[in-house]
This record gives sequence, structure tokens and C-alpha cells, in this order.
Amino acid sequence: MDGDPVDRTILLHSLLDYQGGAARISRLLESYCVQAGIKVRRTCEIADGSDAGSLVVQSGSVGRERGEGGIVHIHSTGSWIDLLQGLKRERVRPVITLHDARLLTGGCPFPLTCEGWQKGCAGSCPQGLAGSAQQARAVRTLILEVNPILVAPSRWMAVMAREVFPALKILVVPNGVPWSADRPSVVPNLFPMAPVLLFVAHGGEASRIKGGASWRSMWERIKKRVPDCKGFFVGGNGSGKQGDLTILPYLPPDVLASLMAECTLLVYPTLADNHPLIILEAMAQQLPCVAFDAGGIPEQIRDGENGVLVPRGDEEALVEHVIDLLQHPSRCRRMGETAFQTGKKRFSLERMGAGYERVYAKMGREPDNRFQA
Repeated sequence: MDGDPVDRTILLHSLLDYQGGAARISRLLESYCVQAGIKVRRTCEIADGSDAGSLVVQSGSVGRERGEGGIVHIHSTGSWIDLLQGLKRERVRPVITLHDARLLTGGCPFPLTCEGWQKGCAGSCPQGLAGSAQQARAVRTLILEVNPILVAPSRWMAVMAREVFPALKILVVPNGVPWSADRPSVVPNLFPMAPVLLFVAHGGEASRIKGGASWRSMWERIKKRVPDCKGFFVGGNGSGKQGDLTILPYLPPDVLASLMAECTLLVYPTLADNHPLIILEAMAQQLPCVAFDAGGIPEQIRDGENGVLVPRGDEEALVEHVIDLLQHPSRCRRMGETAFQTGKKRFSLERMGAGYERVYAKMGREPDNRFQA
């Protein structure tokens, strides 16, 4: 790593221990720190996994868990107000990764077409969140008092954060995932000669922002034009099989990776996202993705090279691109190969870990407490 070595214990904190992108990044950073010889601990507020490995703490007590001179790195929480008040009380200046926009809005993870967040969510909230203006004011006041280093996984999120907090230090560290040294080994195809589509989102079909409500209609249109294709819906609470469609709940990363290795194409019609891990995990399995050009996704997918980008909300265009790739399998395979190679260079766990090492070193060089009087 360039710069000062990290000789302080890193406390990684997330709302969930296991599920969701924020918890996944926290776990991946823990594994990186262990490999790099950096002392690390992990806490969470809800132990949602059978192999829960985090110390369970309340949001307001995170600051007390850091240990002498440690660096607190926050990924998510059930209550930003309680957490920030606790950090202020313990006089802890943290690193906070902006996995979504909740710190910038009155509580919604992504504002979609609403621009009210720029002015503190004044007026009625189009998403129906009660007390959004009060929430935004309280969080923004506490953030300025705690004065964290903010990290955005995408430049898109960094631009939003700088609008709200122009005086704060805001850095960009793209997400990363484990990458094998070589292309994924070829495994026997469970669906010989059949194209296989994968739809994934935490929340499944109930996740409106992630496009889950559109999965079924899109699948039906694709299936009608490509009758031999198989489909998987992954990420909800239920499971079952309906003809050539298989519905699965949230899957552990290793199980999802095995499924991806058998698929032809990831369909990801999210309407808002930051720097989604699912696209990177697909790249690591040589699986190209067709997605809307929402949020930070254009920073991952180069249209026509390692995947396909479609104007946000244009479902017809997205369906047509999926069908076109299924009907031209050699082009689809080339995109997958490019996705693997470009992703390995840009989005590896090692590259993300080194980026956060630089953030931790920067924190070590700056005063620990910069609270307003």
C-alpha cells in the first residue's frame, strides 16, 4: 500500500450480519484485513445468518466498541440518528461508506426522480415517508458535528454527497469482489442447449426500486420469443417452480456464484442503484448483464463491450436486447469473457481493500476528533 501502514484496529459495522450489499462488503473487508495483517473486528445490529460472526450491538453503542485508538467504519444501520448521536457522545470520528442515499435524504435509499433531497426533503415526500424533512435536518446536523470521512462506491453517489456536504471529505472507492486468477472453469451444463436467465435482487419481486415488480412480465415476453429458455428469480422469501421458471430465496454468495456459472445472462432492471455487487459477482463468473443505465451502473458496464445498458425504465428495449443476445450466443459469450477480464482489473477485492487502506491511513494522519463546539 502507498502511504502510512494501518496499525489501528478497524471496527466494521453493518445493520445486518449476513444479507445485503453493505453486510457483504463488511465481510469482504474483514477477510481482506485478515489477509493484509490488519487488526479487525466486526459488529452488526441484527444477526440474520446461521453463521453469524459479528458482535451484536445497538446502533447507539457502536462508538464504545472501537477499542483504544481504533477506526470505526460504518456500512449501514437501522437508525442513523441513534448511531451518529452515539458517535458524537463518544467523540468518535468514523469512516462511513454510502451504500445508498439514506444519509443524503429523509430516509429513502434512492430518491429516484425526486429532487427534494437536495433541499432537505422539504414538503410532501413522493415516497410517502413520514417526517422526512425532520429526519434530513437531524442527520445533516449530526453528520457535520461528527465530521466523518465519507466514501462513495460510485462517482455518481459522490456527486450526490458533495451537493449535500460540500465541506466534508468525500472519497471514491469502487466495490470489489473475489476474483479467480483465471476464467471460471467449465462445468457440466445443467441445461444443455438452453439459454438461462437470472433475475436477482434483495427482496425479490417485492423490491420495486430494484425492478422486481417487472420481472414476471419481462420473463413472459422473453419466454414467448425464446421458448427454450429457463429462468431464475432469486432474492425473495419464497421458493418454488412454475414451468421453466424457478423461484429461489436469498442465496449465500458461493451458492449464487455456482448458479451464475450455469447461466447465460443476468437481467438487472433496477431503477436505482449505487455500485451493485450483483453485477460484479456476475462478471467474476463470466456472465454478462443487461441493465438500465441507473445510478453508478454505467461505471461498471461499458455498453456493448462487457454488457448492455438501456435507458432507465425502457422495459421494451431491455427485453429486446435480452432476446437479441439469447439469439446470438457467441456475442453473449464474448461479452462475458470481456466482463471477466475488465472486471478483474477494475473491481477485485484486492483493489477495493487497498483503496480502503488508503482511507484508513488518511484517517490516521488527521485529528481523531473535529467536533463543533
